[in-house]
This record gives sequence, structure tokens and C-alpha cells, in this order.
Amino acid sequence: MSTSNPIPIPVAHERDIPSIATIAVAKRCVTKLSFAVATSMAVAKRLTWEQTPWLLHSLSEDDIRHIAKCLSVYKDGVISNKAIYNALFFGETDRDVQHNEYTGPGPQLFVLFPHVRRDIRRDASFLAVWHDELVLPAFNTAWRDSGLVETSVGSFQRKQGRPSTGFIAHLKAGRRYMVRDSWPAWYDSSSGRVEGKFSDKRAHVFDEAWKSITGMLKDYPGLHEFQDPMLIVVDRGRSYLDCNYSPQEVYQSVARDWDISFDSRYVVPGSFKVVVEDVLGTVRRAQKDVDKEEVDMAMDMLSVDFKRKAEIELDAGGRKEKRARG
Repeated sequence: MSTSNPIPIPVAHERDIPSIATIAVAKRCVTKLSFAVATSMAVAKRLTWEQTPWLLHSLSEDDIRHIAKCLSVYKDGVISNKAIYNALFFGETDRDVQHNEYTGPGPQLFVLFPHVRRDIRRDASFLAVWHDELVLPAFNTAWRDSGLVETSVGSFQRKQGRPSTGFIAHLKAGRRYMVRDSWPAWYDSSSGRVEGKFSDKRAHVFDEAWKSITGMLKDYPGLHEFQDPMLIVVDRGRSYLDCNYSPQEVYQSVARDWDISFDSRYVVPGSFKVVVEDVLGTVRRAQKDVDKEEVDMAMDMLSVDFKRKAEIELDAGGRKEKRARG
């Protein structure tokens, strides 16, 4: 993108200066954040087990503000922004578990501890207990109960989670590569690469794992501030949508994307929110033979003649709250 300034057209009078309003304008609708409160890790159809949560970029202040506003409705008492900032990165949904290939960032699960007021993502003592005493037993049991491995011939041992020793050393050494494992994933060959008829099997195994984790956490010695954990699903991916969509159509479009990775039976009703950003700007090239998508993508987002940003938070009814910034 060129940053050179155009040569101003000479004018004889102030009134001859062209109006900004006469310049061709295009609109782009972008979803910048969607999130929901989950009742169980069974909300995810496929899930990684992230073991280096300190390496994930923290939620932004805007993300935290939107999420906090939602949580205040679905949780008794106020959830502080600090508690959301310190939420523990638990897992990610977009990973090809069948082929063990990491395919990049996708919607993420966070465990939020409402009473915690400190950053626990680099707390080696807590991470070791969380990993070895709470999540690891649930992880191993999930694989044992999945029916996906033959426990009698040693396959199950290869699916056993690793103790925290390795990634704690990773933390102390300041290494920057992420350590992760994969929860069981089911594929129905008659339905392609989706879980198909195994949906209830996956839901049962994952739900039991979450009950195990929270059950062992309850009244665990020394972890009193970690009681009452919550699961939050956050997708920070950006989707470009038809600018003519109504709020209801935007909401439904994003929700259909969520259906690929998530089980709506484990989403707290009414908690799913979509944050939308509308940007108006001048078209850098607006030839008649350029299609609409190319025109939208051709907007100069760094130096536009007119720019207005509005954030809209949508709920299931298509209702919206708008905050405009000039």
C-alpha cells in the first residue's frame, strides 16, 4: 500500500475545496470476537490439552470488557476484569487429532477462576498441581473410556498424558514453543471427518472428565481461591461478512461456524455473543469491473478520508448495543 501523499488541487477559494463526503465510500463488516459461557468441556467436539498457557497472547482490554459484561448476567456477583485476564488457557478446538497435526489457532477454551486476583499462568506450583493431580487423571480416564485404543496391547499407555516435570522445566528455561496433547476425538467414517453417531459418546466422556476435574478441585488443600471455576469459549478469529446482513443474519452466520466445533447443548442459553466492527472508508480503486468483495478489501485502512468504527454486540434476538467512535 502506497503511503505517498497526493498533490493537492489548487483552489481559488475555501469553498472550492472538495468535500470529503463526495468521495466514494465502501463498507466492511467484520466479526472481531465471539464468545459464550459453557457448562462443561463437553461443549467442544475436538479439543487440545494446552500445557503452556503462559505462551498464549492475553485477551485484549476490549475483549475482556465485552466478556465481563456478559458474565455479570450469568454468574452471581461481579466477575472482575482481572479474573478474566488471568483465565487459564485450557484447550483449542481446531486441531486434526486424527492425524496429529496442529492446524493453527482456533476457538479457545479458558478456565476462569472468579476468586483469583493474580496471574497464575506462570505459577509453577499451581500448574504442577493442576496438571498432575486434576487434569492428568481425567485425561487418562477419558482415553481409557473412549473406546478408541486397545488397552490390552499397550496402545493405551501411548495415550497416557505426561507429567508436569517437562513443561515446568520448559517454563523455567523460558522456552517459547508450546506443549500440547489431544483429548480423544471420534470420527464416523460414514459421515466423513466428523463425529457423526459418536456425538453422545464424546459428550459423555468429556462431561465426565470435567466433572472429575472440578470434583477433585473442590476443597483441594491449598486451592481455596480456585473454587467455582467457569468455562469460557472465545473465538478471536476475524470473519468478513456481507455488509447488507441484518444483525440477526450476522449472528446466525457466526453461530453456524460455531456449530462445526461446538455442541450447543453445553452452551449456557443466551450467553453466546458476537462483537461486530463496521468500518467505512474510501475506495482505493472502484472500477466497474471490480467485484464487490475486491472493492471492500481495497479500502485503505490506514489513511482514509472518512472513517467511523462502531462496535456492536449481538445476542440471539438480533438485539444490539452500539458504541460509535468518531
